[in-house]
Amino acid sequence: MTREIIDVIIKINKPDCPLLAHLVGKNLDLNFYNIVVSENKVSHIIVAGKKDLSVIKKISRDVKLGIRYKNINNKDVLLWVENYSPCSFCKTLLKYKGLPTGLKLDKDEKPVYRILVPKRSLLKNFVSDLEESGLKPDLLKIDLRLRIAKLTPTQIRALILAYENGFFDYPKKINLERLSEIMGVKPSTLDEILRRGLRKLVEEYLNRKEGIEIDL
Repeated sequence: MTREIIDVIIKINKPDCPLLAHLVGKNLDLNFYNIVVSENKVSHIIVAGKKDLSVIKKISRDVKLGIRYKNINNKDVLLWVENYSPCSFCKTLLKYKGLPTGLKLDKDEKPVYRILVPKRSLLKNFVSDLEESGLKPDLLKIDLRLRIAKLTPTQIRALILAYENGFFDYPKKINLERLSEIMGVKPSTLDEILRRGLRKLVEEYLNRKEGIEIDL
């Protein structure tokens, strides 16, 4: 049976994330690619200009965040900034099994997240918990998506990130290794997730039949 998944864009007006709080007013050239959330750690995966690297490193030292990075080209670096005390938003996201697919800072430097929530019934409680934590959330957009082909939320997330970052373009805008870095998983793990998801989609398409009547 086809099930639903909720695609949500939500703004947090009072974030308590130490990284995001210390980015306010810095005017850095950052592109947030992903957030990987677990019980004991949150990894913010970011592309930053090399000129801004020293600022990010200083922030990380000041608020005791872990940081790793690698050069992408002559101008940019890919960073993993790790918070070992997850903020209220990430704790709530984990509680309701939400999966982040995007993050950006708006013109007021407030974080705007795009997340997948596995059930419509969970969304109300998710927002209620954010309000109780004092984060003052604003729901900007809610889309109902159908979980076709029995795709898991993880497979949906991987396919969305792969599509939006140009993995399926010709020529590819991003390879499997870089995409796996953005998603925070090993290339072999991502390859399996994508293959299983695509197999389900192809199987559903090939098995779908719609009878029609034709007068001969």
